[in-house]
Amino acid sequence: MAVFAVDRFTHFVFGDITLAPLLAILALSGSAFFLKPRYILLWTPWYALLCFLLLTYWRHSFVPDGLRAEVVWDGQFAITRGFVRSLTVLLAGGLCALLSQQRQRLERSLEETVAVMAALPLGVVISDRSGLISFANEKAALLLHKPVADLVGSSFFSLLASAEGNMIERYSSLSEVPGENSGRIFLHLRANPAVRFAVRLFSLQSPAGRLVATVFDESPDGP
Repeated sequence: MAVFAVDRFTHFVFGDITLAPLLAILALSGSAFFLKPRYILLWTPWYALLCFLLLTYWRHSFVPDGLRAEVVWDGQFAITRGFVRSLTVLLAGGLCALLSQQRQRLERSLEETVAVMAALPLGVVISDRSGLISFANEKAALLLHKPVADLVGSSFFSLLASAEGNMIERYSSLSEVPGENSGRIFLHLRANPAVRFAVRLFSLQSPAGRLVATVFDESPDGP
C-alpha cells in the first residue's frame, strides 16, 4: 500500500518519473536479510498481483477526489504499466530469494567455523587490526582467567604483553597475506606477568578487513 501511495503522489510531483519501483525493489531486498528464500518466493507472486491490481483496476483507489480527474490513463495503458511493474517485482523477488539463499549459506559457514574453533583443544582469540577481541573460545578463557563474555569486546593489548616490549609492533607487522604467522612468540598476562604463554599470531582476511588469530600452544608457559 505504501509503494502504491508513493506511485500515485510522486506522479504529480515528478510527472512520468516515479520512485515506486525503486522502493518496491528496496523493500524486497530488505526482506532477504531476515526471511528465508522459500518465504520470499511464496509472497512475491502475491505482492506482484497486488501491484498489478492497484495499478490497473484499482488505480483510482486511495487517490483524493480532487486528484482523480488528473489520472487519465486509459485501460490499455494502465494494464501495460501494471504488467511491467509487476514483472519488475517478480524479477526482483527472484533475485532477493537468491540473495537470501547466499545469506543462509554464509551464516551456516560462519556457525560451522565458530563451532570448530570453539571445540579446539587449543586456546584461540580473534581480534581486529586495533586489537579489539571479537571471538575467544573456552580454552582461551581458561588460560586467560576470564569468562568468554569478558574477553569479547576487550582489548588484546590490555590483556597480554611481551617481555621484549614490542607486542603492538609484532601484532601490526603481520602482512595482509592470509595464513602468514609470527612464529612462536612468548607473552604474559599484564595483570600477572608470572603467567606466561607461547602463542602464534596468524593473519586472517574477512569482508570487514584483516583479523589476527592468536593460537595458544599446548604448553602455555614460556621461557
